[in-house]
Amino acid sequence: KNTNWLSNKSLDDWYGVDTDGEGNVISLILTFNNITSFSESLSNLSYIKTINIGGNSILGPIPSYFESLDMIVSLECNECYLTGTIPSFLYYMPNLVDLDFSDNYISGCIQNTFKYDLFKSFRVEWAYLTGTLPNDLIISPQELSLSKNYLTGFLPVVSFPVSYGNFVQLYFNYFHGPIPDSYFNTTRVYVNDNFLSGSLPDIKISSYWVNIQNNMISGSIPNNFAGTNMYDLRLYGNQLTGSMPDLSTSSIRYLYISENYLSGNIPMEVFWIQSLGVVSISDNLLDGSLCDDCSSLSQIGSINIGNNYFTGDFLFKISSICYSLLELSANNNFLTGVVEFLFIQFFNIGSELDLINLASNYLSGYIPSDISKFSSLG
Repeated sequence: KNTNWLSNKSLDDWYGVDTDGEGNVISLILTFNNITSFSESLSNLSYIKTINIGGNSILGPIPSYFESLDMIVSLECNECYLTGTIPSFLYYMPNLVDLDFSDNYISGCIQNTFKYDLFKSFRVEWAYLTGTLPNDLIISPQELSLSKNYLTGFLPVVSFPVSYGNFVQLYFNYFHGPIPDSYFNTTRVYVNDNFLSGSLPDIKISSYWVNIQNNMISGSIPNNFAGTNMYDLRLYGNQLTGSMPDLSTSSIRYLYISENYLSGNIPMEVFWIQSLGVVSISDNLLDGSLCDDCSSLSQIGSINIGNNYFTGDFLFKISSICYSLLELSANNNFLTGVVEFLFIQFFNIGSELDLINLASNYLSGYIPSDISKFSSLG
């Protein structure tokens, strides 16, 4: 779109252009606009503060004349076809605090003298970065996002201040070693799908979203790990042992702890969390009878407790309560109950189950002939 471009109209009327009171161009926002190359005339925009040209088809490296843009505050060139490395001058531009080169063909290493605290947001996700990250004990940006690259080494020990809105995303890389405690000061910590090891910190964490799935984290889950802020906790696919943590003080919505080595009974408090929408604790060594009082689970949408050693009539209890339940996997346990009663109760409460797996338990009875009442059940 190029409405009013190269016309006699005021620059303010050109599509995507904003100016200051003196007519100087201070913002250029031309996202998804079929642009195929940079123009060297950009170097003449000495007052420009914002450039956002994401979603175009600009093949080639980041031009060297960007160095002359001393006033630039935000530079977003994501989802283009940029190649080459991040020019060294971009790390030290005096006013640049927001950089986004995600979804490009950017390669090479992050400069080892890179200072995190010069940026509020540094994003180069879905690219081809290699090497290690600088490891300095300094204040981090509000957002550090380098996921889906080929980065290696230890996670950088940076000091994330406790603040709502800051987050770190380093998932799908090749990092190893422990997760620094300071990461759990962030609102969102996504370091899943790496080769991280060590144990979870026994501290009160501030995070709302934690994704550490598919690593090699071992040891137990500290009782205070899921703090009062916790909304989404994903720890599946690790080597965690011990018992389930105490979640009674949390307002957790999504709980994924499958594919570990947790053992023992499930604390009753887990089933008293009214906010709980998804619980996935399959493929562990958990046992015992599940909740006596399941009334708080009335709005839960998905339960996966398969491949454990659970006993009792848990299925019968939830079949008369969980009217919002869409997915139920309880295979390979020692659960008891009468199958037709389960389906009758689910039907009576208006359940819209679309997945149910009860294989390899101690259930009796038969599947009702009118199971077609569950129109969503495949």
